[in-house]
Amino acid sequence: MLELGLDKYLELHNLDKIVLCNDIIGIWSQIDASSNYPFSKIENDNIKKISEMLNLGIDNYTVYKYGLYVSSVVAGIKKISYKEINDMYKKLPIYTRKEIKINGEEIIKILGKEPGNYIKEIMTAIEKKIINLELKNDKEAIIEYIKQHYGG
Repeated sequence: MLELGLDKYLELHNLDKIVLCNDIIGIWSQIDASSNYPFSKIENDNIKKISEMLNLGIDNYTVYKYGLYVSSVVAGIKKISYKEINDMYKKLPIYTRKEIKINGEEIIKILGKEPGNYIKEIMTAIEKKIINLELKNDKEAIIEYIKQHYGG
């Protein structure tokens, strides 16, 4: 396509920078393609996530945030073994925020405050600490963390 100059007519950019991988969505995520291509919502979401994650390092939090599929595709592009990513994913202490052993209502009670945006900030901090193995997903440990860092 590059030799014949077809990339211009197909509105495909960065073809010379593509790293081949086993996933077609992984390849599309590396191409700065026009919006004329009829991808499904899921495909578009995955292309966006893969593109984002390509600009980040691969660690526990990014594997958690982007999930196993996106992380595996990015690993393939970055020439990291699937086994390494799969092992990292399997060792995650939680896979969704719902698995955290405390919720917003309990945080409100612990801190004795009115509901507000601070709850989301605290939950995000707890989530990151648990993912990065800096805090156990244990109710008592989380309560202690909240009291030490946010009062209560």
